[in-house]
Formats: sequence, C-alpha cells, structure tokens
Amino acid sequence: WRMVPGGDSDDDGEDLSDSDGDGGNGNGNYSIFSGVVEEKAAACKAIASYAHHCPNAFKTHIGAFLNPMGDMADYMHEMVRSQAHHALARMAQCALKAAPPPSAEAFPIVDASLNATQRAALEDDDRDAVAAAMESAAEVIKSVAALGGGGIRHLADAGHLKGLSDHCLAVLEGRAPCQEGDDEEHWAEEGADDADDGDDPEEEDEEAELGQIVLEGVAELLPALAAVGGAEFAPHFQPHFAALMRRTSGTRPEGQRSVSYATIVEVVRAIGPAAAPVVPLALPGCCREFGAETAGLRRNTAYCAGVMVEVGGAAAAPHRLDVARALLSLLSAEETDRGVRD
Repeated sequence: WRMVPGGDSDDDGEDLSDSDGDGGNGNGNYSIFSGVVEEKAAACKAIASYAHHCPNAFKTHIGAFLNPMGDMADYMHEMVRSQAHHALARMAQCALKAAPPPSAEAFPIVDASLNATQRAALEDDDRDAVAAAMESAAEVIKSVAALGGGGIRHLADAGHLKGLSDHCLAVLEGRAPCQEGDDEEHWAEEGADDADDGDDPEEEDEEAELGQIVLEGVAELLPALAAVGGAEFAPHFQPHFAALMRRTSGTRPEGQRSVSYATIVEVVRAIGPAAAPVVPLALPGCCREFGAETAGLRRNTAYCAGVMVEVGGAAAAPHRLDVARALLSLLSAEETDRGVRD
C-alpha cells in the first residue's frame, strides 16, 4: 500500500473513505484506494512496456492479457483507464509485428484496442482518459497503415474509421460525454468578452486548459484518419473543418486556437491538393494570429499558412502576397522565439 503523508493528529480520521486507519507508527495513513489504483495503473503501464520493448517475448502472452486490459479500460478510475488504453495499443502493435497483414491474426487485438477507444468516446466522462484513448487509437491506426496488406480494409469494414471520425467530430463540436458541463456558450462570439461577468480568471484558465486536453487527442487521431483516407477523406473533413474553424475564433483561449490550427494543417498535409477548398477559408485567420501573445500559436499558424500556400495551388494564389507580408514580422529581430522564426 502507498503511504499517504499527513499523520498529524489534526488530520487523522478526516477522510475515512480513503484510509484504513492509522499506520501505527505516527508516520501517516495508508490509503487503500490510492494504493489499489496506483498498483493497477502501474501494472497496465508495465504491460505496455513489455509489449513495446520485448515484443518477441511478449507476443505469446497477448491472449492472457487481452481481456483483463479491456476490463481495465472500463475501470472506475481514470488513471487506470488511461494506462489501459496505452497498454491495449502497445499490445495491438506487438500483435501486428508478430503477424502482419495479410494475416488476420492480429485483427482481434486491433479491434479490442479501437473498440475500447470508441467506448471511451461514447461513455467516459474524463477528458484525460478520452484523450489517452484517442492518442492510443492514432498509434494503432498508423501501425496498421504502415504495414499495408489489407489492414486498412479491415479497419473500414469493422467500422473503426467512420466511428472514430464521428467521435472526433463530436469532441470538436463539444458533444462528447466528457465535455458535459463545459460552458461552450461562454466562448461564443457574442458576449464572450464581457468584462463584468464575475468569473474568476484562474478558474477560467484552468477550465480552458482542461478543455484543451481532449482536443489534443483529436489532434493526434484525426490526422491519422486523414492519412489513411488520403484525398478520399476530403469530403468527410468538411464538418470537422467547420468545427475547427469555430474553435479558432478570437474569443477562444489561445491554447485551443493553437491546437485547432495544428490539427487543420496536419489534416491538410495528409489529404494533399484535395484539401484546397478549405485553404482560402483558413488563411486569413492564420495571418491574424501571427501577432498572438503566445509563441506556440504564432509558430503553429506560421507553419499552417506555409503548408496551405504550398498545398492550395490556385486556391491559395490570391492570398500569397498577404501571407508573405504578414510573415515579415515573424522574420524580424523583434520576434523573440527562435522556433517561430525557423
């Protein structure tokens, strides 16, 4: 069991639900709940490490761990669920190495991992766990795509590609269960900048950061799906693009805007010239963000603008001079962030 500091007499017995009593030596209380949770999370993390670093030795044990890891992906504590998603992804990658397509031997493990992600997107109310599930799904999809041999066809036939794309859209539109309670109207264009709304700035910053976490999961998963679909993904990207553009509004926190532009540029790169119709819609906003306060947002939008001009062809032509002029300020000595200048 993990020892929890706080054996002072004033604190003893305050939280009986998390403690099985005094440790007996004055050093603190044993937290049974924390100990069990951390032990399960550590076990999931160890399984992920074995599958990743010792695939040849671990591959014969995948079957024994598959159902337990699936159960842990639905465990009551988000720390365990997050680690279980990573473990399922590593197990899927291990299985793919052992039996790459066209063999179908690894597909049940791939399905178990991606099904767990879809369950998380549909049911999990914790943003960290959902983000971990989406990031894990992105790794599995990239591994399947890299091997070829009919793996992508299996993902499509099993409904993973459409299902995961729909879950990404739900997150971008703020409809996922883990986003319940998020005040989307607070960030709406009308009234979001009211100065006398009485909100605590620290609480707003914390809420914005929490809201960004699950968007970062989408930023990993959606480009992976686009890379699989290529130009054929372009029409499916339209609703995602519309939702991403709403999140680039100036009333949104800079972190959300930065992640949104990073997602857009990676999807545009994956789709290629077929993404040209979205280029003139996104470029003006990119250029406006070159003067943003945070270096990360300036860096992401500068890169986004460059890729869009390169990919957009004739659609980007009317904007090239405006982009070049806007970039001058980022190339000057006044720009203090080396990454932005690069």
